Amino acid sequence: MNKKTAALIAGVITVVVLFFVIRSQLKQGDDDEQVLLGLIDQAAAAAEKRDLKLLKGLLSADYKDSAGRGQKEINQLLTWQFLRGGKISVYILDKTVLVNPAAEPRTATAKVQTVITRGAKVKRLSDIVPDQARSLTFDLSFSKE
Repeated sequence: MNKKTAALIAGVITVVVLFFVIRSQLKQGDDDEQVLLGLIDQAAAAAEKRDLKLLKGLLSADYKDSAGRGQKEINQLLTWQFLRGGKISVYILDKTVLVNPAAEPRTATAKVQTVITRGAKVKRLSDIVPDQARSLTFDLSFSKE
């Protein structure tokens, strides 16, 4: 995998994971931390399945990434990436969530360490060829809308 392809994959997966300024599904009485940890897993699985509908449903209407892209641009980018060949695999190495219960509306932050590949899924991370993967850490913000 050349550097340009790796950068594109990383960019798309960044978009996939950074959508986590989300409309979270938190309800009164839920364990916010567990719900958000589950949403992170759902997003990774949706990226692997190319489930654009689920990913779009998690994206906040107010979302803007550091490049100024909003919902429309993210949808276009994900559609383009999902139409390309090669299996996308997201390996979550570590994830932590910190909930601010005093905030109104409720907010939380998360840090997620990942390895992302395009191509055949491997059984062990040690089987990944370094130039076929990207290691990324995401700092995410959550807000109840």
